[in-house]
Amino acid sequence: MQENASAPIVPIEDLGDRWPDFLELLLREHPNLGSFLSLASIGSISSDLVKLKFCADYRFQYMEVSKKQNRKEIIRLLQQFTGHQLDLEIILDLNAAKQENTNYIKQIANIPSTIDDQIEKEPIIKTILEIFDGEIL
Repeated sequence: MQENASAPIVPIEDLGDRWPDFLELLLREHPNLGSFLSLASIGSISSDLVKLKFCADYRFQYMEVSKKQNRKEIIRLLQQFTGHQLDLEIILDLNAAKQENTNYIKQIANIPSTIDDQIEKEPIIKTILEIFDGEIL
């Protein structure tokens, strides 16, 4: 018997409560994209649409998540996660408070840092960072 390696199907009405689980899935598959999306807050969830908001302080993350390819990947993983075709609306809310957007970061704090894990697995990355006095954003 073959096991399904994908995430379990989550009913749309439970997506808000299970959002940290979705972020964990996204972080495993796309660490940068997952970390950017973790700074968004859920505006609303309906049977066919998820509305996400970024506060003005996270303009860069908003721009990255809104890129066509990244948006398509999020939609694909949402479909895998829920078993339903959902659309995604992402807005930059100039009136949103930064504190509101930190809630998801606290919820996913137990997830191991995938970038650090990769550095541990690939010492060449650490060497390159040391040579160029760089950091991973």
